[in-house]
Amino acid sequence: MRRIRLSLIFVPLVAVLVARSGAGPLDEEPESGHPARLHVLAIGIDRYPHLHEAEQLELAVKDVRSLVESIRTHAPAAAGSAHVTILLDEAATRRAIEQAFEDLTRAARPQDTVLVHFAGNAGEVPDDELGVEIALWAHETTNEARRTGQGAGLVTLGRVGSWMTRI
Repeated sequence: MRRIRLSLIFVPLVAVLVARSGAGPLDEEPESGHPARLHVLAIGIDRYPHLHEAEQLELAVKDVRSLVESIRTHAPAAAGSAHVTILLDEAATRRAIEQAFEDLTRAARPQDTVLVHFAGNAGEVPDDELGVEIALWAHETTNEARRTGQGAGLVTLGRVGSWMTRI
């Protein structure tokens, strides 16, 4: 299976993963009477303890920290009302990533903006229905999971897409 290094905001893979169904500026108060909020889920994984040294990264965590700092610096009004979830290295388990997406689906309202940033490894994995699926590698990803498409650490883009459609 091919391996893909991701350190971007999913640009070609899941349409930037910035979801916003309301119109107008972020601080505009929509008809609901509630101000729009910014939700950020930022995931950065440099260290994969079950994978070879060649599959370790050096800048994913730095990318996430830079993104969050940029939001706080360049969009202080949005950052003040932002709900930011940061998952780095060992905190970025499959369970934690899934929980963070579930939390987003409950917290985000139609007027809100959601930004999801993943900096880490991803690659093709076997899929019974699709043949091949792209999966993000959580911290605990194993070579066995990558080979079979089953088990620890894999978060498929299909799954990410289903969360994003619920937001």
